Amino acid sequence: MTLTKMSDEELLQIATSIMDNLMDGATEKNWVKHTTDFTDDVRTNFSEQELIRRCNNYQTSHGNFGEREFMGLVRHPIYVTFYWKQRM
Repeated sequence: MTLTKMSDEELLQIATSIMDNLMDGATEKNWVKHTTDFTDDVRTNFSEQELIRRCNNYQTSHGNFGEREFMGLVRHPIYVTFYWKQRM
């Protein structure tokens, strides 16, 4: 099924799963979980050491990711942009 034929709810389910992996993986400093939805090329260029370095930096100053609120989405011809409010 193409993005143009999917409902907002279907798209949100996919995006929520991706965001869960990103946020939980970053909080846990778990590279496999954080990068599970990355393309092979991006995963190759983002090391576990880099994830840990970045997580240590923001967790020291801002804390861990907390509650997140879905704000909306915008459909484009070949992709969808999602907007979230992320709390720390």
